[in-house]
Amino acid sequence: MKKIRLCCIGGGVNSSVGKVHFSATSMDNLFEINCGSFSRNYSINKKTGKLLNLNKSKIYNDWKILLRKEKNNIDAILIITPNESHYKILMESLKYEIPIICEKPIAMNNVEAKNLSKIKNAHKYIFPIFNYTGYPILREISANLKKIGKINNINIQMPQQSYALINKIKNLKKFSLQKWKFNKTKIPMICLDLGVHMENLINFILKKKPSYVFGNFNKNKFIYSDIKIFSKYGNTDVFYWFSKKSLGHENSLKINIFGEKGSFTWKQNDCEKLLFTDNYGKKTIINRGMNCKEASKIRYNRFKIGHPIGFIEAFANYYQDIYYSIKSKKRNKFVIKLSDALDGINFFETAFNSHKRKAWLKIKKF
Repeated sequence: MKKIRLCCIGGGVNSSVGKVHFSATSMDNLFEINCGSFSRNYSINKKTGKLLNLNKSKIYNDWKILLRKEKNNIDAILIITPNESHYKILMESLKYEIPIICEKPIAMNNVEAKNLSKIKNAHKYIFPIFNYTGYPILREISANLKKIGKINNINIQMPQQSYALINKIKNLKKFSLQKWKFNKTKIPMICLDLGVHMENLINFILKKKPSYVFGNFNKNKFIYSDIKIFSKYGNTDVFYWFSKKSLGHENSLKINIFGEKGSFTWKQNDCEKLLFTDNYGKKTIINRGMNCKEASKIRYNRFKIGHPIGFIEAFANYYQDIYYSIKSKKRNKFVIKLSDALDGINFFETAFNSHKRKAWLKIKKF
């Protein structure tokens, strides 16, 4: 199969996310990094290109020159820069009418989101990355919602401890916390970092949009670090909790879905198992080794069942979906639409406004 030639913007060797993307794109031999501008730092940019076995002529110090000179030699653009630069790079990249794979968030606020939504063919060319939807068992949940009947409520949480550790660690370089995550933004950065993934997962599972929201945003000295959001998706209540000051949690993503006929529980730290509890209290563990609608498909089983798959494999699953979407020019059912990614921005801006007004707010379409 012919590989998709990627032009990469961002992802230098000093970037934590770059290594994950490069691993995921290479896992199934469907993509190749053809050229790139990986960092504004000359030496890091050069070193990254060298590690990817690129010719010196394919390593650019200016991403705008990169796009201009390589537009006819690539099949897609990959944007994995810090959050605040995504919108600017997307706006420039859309001029070339080439598929664009972009890390979340797609925008930083509703103004940017509205501007993107108005651009002709933006929905056609932009492929937002929400890698958590690549977990086979999460896809199994989406395919089996009828099993638990009408959904009454969902609790989704993503507590982490990184901000709580800052005062206890003298050398922040060893701690490797990116400075841009502390920038003041219209929507608190924690929402654009963690929250958008969670909102996307709820949309992925329910196939519904929220109507009302109430937010409770807590600051840790100088930055919002613990968020609780109550929301209504039709007759389903959804509670969000995400935090970066929860000691003892590294990335404890967990979803509880409660229906009239049963419930589902999934945890990222045990991502191969889905706990189903029926309305008699009987518990059943569902995994890829069972007769699943989605999770037991060959594409997810890169090695024998019983050997756990994880985060990078989920990333690779999502990249596989993007690959076939670009090749067929028809968006795969698992590939997130631009409109859904932009709705996530609207959700969190409304939630933050709700917090400031101390009132439930209706989520208006833009």
